[in-house]
Amino acid sequence: MSRSDQPDAPDHAPDHVPVVTHVLLVGGPTDLPPDLRRYFLRSGETTVKIPHRGGYEHFECVASTRGTDRPPLYQWTERTTAAE
Repeated sequence: MSRSDQPDAPDHAPDHVPVVTHVLLVGGPTDLPPDLRRYFLRSGETTVKIPHRGGYEHFECVASTRGTDRPPLYQWTERTTAAE
């Protein structure tokens, strides 16, 4: 199951169930598949790291959308290569 297929968790989830927030990833490589740009962030995660083309694409929050029906925006910040 990919991260984008995971169901939303309710805000009142018990401690043993991570709260999941849908975020939208913007920027970065143009060939990053659209389904990877809809990401489900688990509670405690502050950045997003997506494996892509032998490395990782990193994203950080640039726009909180609390109180709205829109997902937070996470902007691409850098690419790192995977350790061999």
